[in-house]
Amino acid sequence: DNFWCNGRYLEEVNNGLPGIYTNILYCGDNPTLAVFDGMGGEQKGEVASYIASSVYNGICKDNKELKNTVFLVNTARKINNEICRYGSENGIPNVGCTGAFIAFSKKKIYIANIGDSPILRLSSGELKKISVDHVLMPQKKKSPLTQYLGVPPKEFIIEPHRAEYLPLSGDRYLLCSDGVTDMIEKSEIKRMMSETEDIGEAAKVLLETALKNGGKDNTTLILCEIKKVKIFGKIDL
Repeated sequence: DNFWCNGRYLEEVNNGLPGIYTNILYCGDNPTLAVFDGMGGEQKGEVASYIASSVYNGICKDNKELKNTVFLVNTARKINNEICRYGSENGIPNVGCTGAFIAFSKKKIYIANIGDSPILRLSSGELKKISVDHVLMPQKKKSPLTQYLGVPPKEFIIEPHRAEYLPLSGDRYLLCSDGVTDMIEKSEIKRMMSETEDIGEAAKVLLETALKNGGKDNTTLILCEIKKVKIFGKIDL
């Protein structure tokens, strides 16, 4: 797995983060976040997810322009091309990873995803999966992916799922690898996201529960919350 959060991501060879990383981002700066889950060890999935994070960093670091769904899809395609180039140069077929992206602005929240890494939205007490799994058999766990980052453009042009939402104060968004959703039931994820007031503590509870329940896969998650704050005497996001 790998991720991108405000310029932070993991090196290709790593032992994960030493703890929970927290930060406050201003919607007016148009921040964005992403999670990438590599496909299989023998297929260099860890390299693919690192390439994805590295390319994303090059595009998004210090970039305060609006990152709408068109931006996210175009960025996913740039990542796709770089992963394909690596696979071609090193003779590795089917190297790839998933991608889950979210971008914030003062007026809208934009998401895009490719593969099966979920994006969940907790709003008005309801937890809903707002990403779409690109899998061959949706009813079957661990079904082969039909789209991912690493598909040669000569085969077909990837089409990430995309959607837009209003930024509502109190809403929480979870981007994660299946190391979270495979280990924790949806009802429990909802409870932890709802009942734990501090966002950093909620992320810690999710992580520790996933590991306690087996931790059969790498566990990566980004949990964020929309909050109204006062800036120069005015309410803002």
